Amino acid sequence: MDSPLLDLLANEDRRVRAFPVAKDQVYLANAGICPLPACVQEAMAAYLAGATSDDQESVAGDLLNSTRMALARFLKVDLEEIALLGSTSNALSVVSAGFPFEAGDNMVFYQDDYPSNVYPWLALTDQGVELRSIQPEKLGRITVDDVLREVDSRTRLVALASCHYLTGFRLDLDEVGGALRERNIAFCLDGIQSLGAFSMSLEAVDFMAADAHKWMLGPCHAGVLFVRRKWVERLRVTAWGWQNVRCPGFLAQKRIELISGAARFEPGTANLVGLVGLRRAIELLEEWGQPFIGEQILKCRSQLREQIEKAGFPLIVRESGEDAVGGIISFADDRGRMDGLMHRLRRNRIRASLRQTPQGAPLVRFSPHAYNTSAELARVGECFRG
Repeated sequence: MDSPLLDLLANEDRRVRAFPVAKDQVYLANAGICPLPACVQEAMAAYLAGATSDDQESVAGDLLNSTRMALARFLKVDLEEIALLGSTSNALSVVSAGFPFEAGDNMVFYQDDYPSNVYPWLALTDQGVELRSIQPEKLGRITVDDVLREVDSRTRLVALASCHYLTGFRLDLDEVGGALRERNIAFCLDGIQSLGAFSMSLEAVDFMAADAHKWMLGPCHAGVLFVRRKWVERLRVTAWGWQNVRCPGFLAQKRIELISGAARFEPGTANLVGLVGLRRAIELLEEWGQPFIGEQILKCRSQLREQIEKAGFPLIVRESGEDAVGGIISFADDRGRMDGLMHRLRRNRIRASLRQTPQGAPLVRFSPHAYNTSAELARVGECFRG
């Protein structure tokens, strides 16, 4: 079965109309913040136009429920397991603050992960929770053995990322999650560097957080928190408002009665225009088909890797053919060569991300999406050649 994505890639005029960013630059920084597709911008603009002539919630109509339904379908989970919480940091903080830890418990995380998936867990030290950081052999390449070395009978939660934000190594969710489930340990996932790019099974995951502004091709602060049904009432609510506490007729009651489902973690008014964009972005990804998206991203990554290695720039971590990788590829060198390369990339309107290793060495990160073409990536090779 063909995908509309393949037709788009074969027609440059259509591709540029669908992704206006491609008219002006080769955008290879989707692991940071993506540019919006035209269809997402149009959906948000239409909503905003309507919101100038009526109140914003009336114009939105059944937006909250329809967006939850779209996310539940996309993630293959139940509607009652979806909360709309904006940023990944917000969602992970809900899990951190609400998880039922007891004195003497411990949890496992990865200190060299992105800060959004580190700081919510560091904050647990105030509750007397022991923190244990995984120590993999390679940056970001976490195996089930790495995880199990850190857990014991008092481990209550393991919090990891689906894909490392610098190296691009992907976690085996079913293997890690299955091992944790056997030990009755909850599994929390930062899914932002995978969701939208690759199929992601949540069968062995208890919590998953991801904003829409990377691989989902959606707007900022329009993300999701998945809470497995068995945890919906066990995870404490830590913020209360008119949206998640029953208030018939908008009248405050004398006691707090939370609504049902994961929506109980949404205390107030939603980012309506952001959710309009998220819903349309999900529709676009479903139109393309997840297998086609992932396959195209890996083709782009492979082409970039060949050019990086041919130019003599070392990847920050050497990969093997058996490693599962996402759309991220990063490399480093002495600052003189890196500065010169970044100058040539900017001069040729090629957008990459400048990051650094945990030791502070500068690195360049490429993160192509499925709308990038081989012809675009060939321009990167020209920059390597000087």
